[in-house]
Amino acid sequence: MPQSTLPEGAPQAQLAAAISGALTQAVSEGALSAEASPSLSPASIPLERPKNREHGDYASSIALVLAKSAARPPRDIAQMIIDRLQGNSLISSAQIAGPGFINFTLAKASQGAIVTSILKEGHNFGNVKVLQGKKINLEFISANPTGPLHLGHTR
Repeated sequence: MPQSTLPEGAPQAQLAAAISGALTQAVSEGALSAEASPSLSPASIPLERPKNREHGDYASSIALVLAKSAARPPRDIAQMIIDRLQGNSLISSAQIAGPGFINFTLAKASQGAIVTSILKEGHNFGNVKVLQGKKINLEFISANPTGPLHLGHTR
């Protein structure tokens, strides 16, 4: 999901902003070349929820994305990002996994911050204008009609 569709107070948007800030700091310190990281905006930071909860709350492949243009191993770039995120109150832990993925576990207090955002925005929470004025066709197809039911089955 593009970051621009997330409410500003959402943990995913805050995490993307923190990673973007760490990359900007690395460029300003000379640890990473500006050419290696052409787009440092939070919207350009890939973040997703890991399938296995033990891998944390979010995972990012940003180090893998930047490795080729930086001519550095992805794990080095991942460590560079993690080092610059030390002390961030949003993040409880950050670990490098596999070839250079970064798994993030959010601090408990930051996870509760979304409730404040929901209460503040009220009925406007979650409203976005990304597809405003565009027609879309949304279809639901169940590949396994005999499998377990989940929230996606509701209509």
